[in-house]
Amino acid sequence: MTHGGHHYIYQAIRFGLAMIGLVSTTGCGAVVSTDPAILRPLANKCSRLATADLANTTLISIAWGGGTTGIYPSEVFDGLDLSKFNLQDGGTLADRREEFEQRITDQINQIYCDWPQTNVLVLSSSDADKFDVDTKVLITQGVRPDGRMDIGEAEYDPCDIQHDNDAVIFGERIRQLAGAYTFDEWVNVFANVTAHEIGHTLGYAHIDRDHRTDGPDAPYIELMLDRHTMKEMRREHRFVAVQSSCPSQSSGFLSADATYDFDAPYSFGR
Repeated sequence: MTHGGHHYIYQAIRFGLAMIGLVSTTGCGAVVSTDPAILRPLANKCSRLATADLANTTLISIAWGGGTTGIYPSEVFDGLDLSKFNLQDGGTLADRREEFEQRITDQINQIYCDWPQTNVLVLSSSDADKFDVDTKVLITQGVRPDGRMDIGEAEYDPCDIQHDNDAVIFGERIRQLAGAYTFDEWVNVFANVTAHEIGHTLGYAHIDRDHRTDGPDAPYIELMLDRHTMKEMRREHRFVAVQSSCPSQSSGFLSADATYDFDAPYSFGR
């Protein structure tokens, strides 16, 4: 998204990304390597998953400490530096690191718990080590290596044909757009961006703003809406509009998302 009321989210789709680890099964998720009974207490946080077939649940891990991603296999990214994200009442997110990371995990799980079309369970870093995780989300302080202004990227996987997808969130781009938010607003921003990119890995495309079903007074904003603003990102998101996990678009695309603040005092030149 560019600065100014007439500018919108920049969506870049790049053709030719080789799919990683293509599998022949269909549906969501791969069979976990550990006894599902170990996973059940984690799934019980969502009543819909409490009785679900956990072997067909997509397991997602969020990596906060940096590392590599299949989207940019030659790059090593730094972990998210929460000391750079200011709170309105003083201090930074680093002062509440453990609570922040847990709230992000819980909020994304709630978004997908409320969406019956797919079974998704987001695991903390410590829990993720116990299972064959399907999708990895890297949350980094870094920026996109080619210098573009995107706040997130994900392997776009129509029909959820493959399961070992990757996504990456660029924390420095989010920091540049933001001010000193409340703790809850920071939770919303990072949970919404991460859940949106997870949506692409599950096969969900953008919902065009002209076809949105949520108004300004609705309790939630559509998660997969295109052209989000930072003002919108500070509110809670859910799946609102009708979605399809098998749209008429070719697999193997890379979806990139850039969000800009309409009230920012500067422009990124787009």
